[in-house]
Amino acid sequence: MTHSDRLFIGIDDTDLIDTPGTNKLAQHIAVNLGSLGYCNLITRHQLLQDPRVPCTNKNGCACLQINTSSDSDRMVLIAFLRQTILDWAPLGSDPGLCVACETTAPKVSKFGHLCQSEIVTQAAAQALAMQIGIYLEGLGGTSDGVIGALAAVGLASSGNSGRVIYSGKSGLDAFDISGTLSIQELIHRGVDSIRTLDGRHEITAGSVDVGKRVRPNLLDDKVVLYVERSETKDHWEAQKLI
Repeated sequence: MTHSDRLFIGIDDTDLIDTPGTNKLAQHIAVNLGSLGYCNLITRHQLLQDPRVPCTNKNGCACLQINTSSDSDRMVLIAFLRQTILDWAPLGSDPGLCVACETTAPKVSKFGHLCQSEIVTQAAAQALAMQIGIYLEGLGGTSDGVIGALAAVGLASSGNSGRVIYSGKSGLDAFDISGTLSIQELIHRGVDSIRTLDGRHEITAGSVDVGKRVRPNLLDDKVVLYVERSETKDHWEAQKLI
């Protein structure tokens, strides 16, 4: 019996206006891995929004957490990821791909946080990845997507950053539901914990108005939905953090 290795897969700049975005690509990868691995989570991370930073919409990037068997061929997985991104990304996009194991990914956490507050160059991303020994590649256009791809890996590996857009527990589209849901339904859909916004109290009973969709966040490697008590109705209201 082989044990499981966790890989962090960062992707960014894979779309243009009016084309399916990076989040959709990440979900597409997750459900098409087959025998190459199992996707536990996908997180969306917000980077610096600045007129000097070229981006399609809001400068977000995505990271997939994938479990593979220890005897699997990582280069086969990378080849699949490369080809999937190349087939997906439209001409004019600037896609980047990053692959790191769970021992090296945290070494770029500081870089990820830096990308949320400062303008960072592609050269800096490439130099850091080479120094640590992390796979990082541009797959077209200007290749500026390598910045966000590396940042996504660093942020996700901290276990305390990003909005969860996919959970392997519940599969595709589990969070694409609106309205008021019971706590039990939210747990069934992949949420690990429902907590008050200050983080002090865990909610175990009642219902939550999730708005347009369920938007949980990553906290201590758990899928956490933050809520506040409704002032006018007898239920909780989900809070959108990012």
